[in-house]
Amino acid sequence: MADILGYLERLDDTRLVFLGQNDDEPGVLFLGFRSRDGVDTKLKISEEAFTALMRLHMSLGRDPQSRCEYPGPTVAWKGHWMVTHHDIEH
Repeated sequence: MADILGYLERLDDTRLVFLGQNDDEPGVLFLGFRSRDGVDTKLKISEEAFTALMRLHMSLGRDPQSRCEYPGPTVAWKGHWMVTHHDIEH
């Protein structure tokens, strides 16, 4: 697999956000985050999903009446999202 190349923004001495692409996987974006505790989380999503995420982000706070609960039974968030922790290479 080719290297994932992209852009890195450091939020402070520990936290960071990374957005990149891999030439071998067109239409896929790689997102990386490092928490205050130094835990790295790496997500792989389609460009279409990323565009939808940006639209949803812009909607936050605009129209409180159109908000909805996450589809499916009411569950606690913790432990119900699959993420993989990796070292983010930069």
